[in-house]
Amino acid sequence: MKKGTNNNKIIEMRKYVNRTTTMWQKMKRKIYDIRLNSMVGIIIFIICLVVINVASFHLAAYLAREKPIKIIEAETGAEVTVGDPTDLLGHKVSEVAENIKKKQTVKCDYIGIESAGLRSAYKYDFFCRKKYGYLNADASKVVIDFQYDDASSFCNGLAAVKKDGKWGYIDTEGNVVIDFLFDEADYFHDEQAEVSIAYETFIIDKEGTIVGYKGGN
Repeated sequence: MKKGTNNNKIIEMRKYVNRTTTMWQKMKRKIYDIRLNSMVGIIIFIICLVVINVASFHLAAYLAREKPIKIIEAETGAEVTVGDPTDLLGHKVSEVAENIKKKQTVKCDYIGIESAGLRSAYKYDFFCRKKYGYLNADASKVVIDFQYDDASSFCNGLAAVKKDGKWGYIDTEGNVVIDFLFDEADYFHDEQAEVSIAYETFIIDKEGTIVGYKGGN
């Protein structure tokens, strides 16, 4: 009699353990499903944020391109904003003005003064970042692609341009003459230019050789 009772108790205990194990497994599955759904939700949310941000940048860049173009007046060097391509606000801007009227100017947001037959210019890329390049004298053709973070006009045949946080110098054909080594770079005057490296100012020649030192901060 006792033996049968003990067997029944063992069977009941096994059933209880099996039920508990089954419940725990179901609970683990639910927890796993909740975690999985949460992770999927978070991933979808992040993807949506990225898409929204990229779309916002693209929209901002598009709107920026639609703003009135700024150009440099040929005779005085003054900056002129041209709102309507047919309205030059009373300013004469030589060939650039004529091309704007004819809508033949390269699409960009700023056109600089002519130097060595080229004009520095910039436009906004997909991520609303300014990218500089160079146009021909009448701003109807891209001569040097829009690839620089900043750029100056040509002087003594060279122009200072910035790329990946450093300045260097290019010629009128876009060839790198002096590598991108400097934190700051000035125009060339009398075959020499001032450049800065780590707050130290040097004078270099057109080959990039240091020919003088002006001190540091």
